Amino acid sequence: MVYFSAFLAPMAFRHLAKEIAGEFVGVLFPTYYHIGYSLGGVMLIATVLETMIYREAHWFRMIAIVIMLGCSFYAGVKILPQTHQIKQELKTLAEQPSELAQTKQATFRRLHRQAVILNGITLLLGISLIICFAIHKNNP
Repeated sequence: MVYFSAFLAPMAFRHLAKEIAGEFVGVLFPTYYHIGYSLGGVMLIATVLETMIYREAHWFRMIAIVIMLGCSFYAGVKILPQTHQIKQELKTLAEQPSELAQTKQATFRRLHRQAVILNGITLLLGISLIICFAIHKNNP
């Protein structure tokens, strides 16, 4: 997440034409979200198994992982297809600036902002979990 958000996407928009960078990043997003679903699922299963084996509930960890998965699923399953659809519609409206194009652009910006917020929440919770693991490891 950090590499994609802090390095790859900004670098693409800095060094490629805006439209090409947008298409490039758009192609990466489905894989980005699938990796998140997979790793989040593994982490949740491992936490549930650890709770069952050691009979010690890790509620913060489980709740954080569920929230992270929820944010990722919503962004990947709901927002991503909508933004893709709007981008396609904007391509057809590019030659003729109109009120409809402005409305679509505003909708795209709103959805993009929501996706950034959801990814930010996921990232912050992930960092929190790393800190929790480090503290727990040093203070069993």
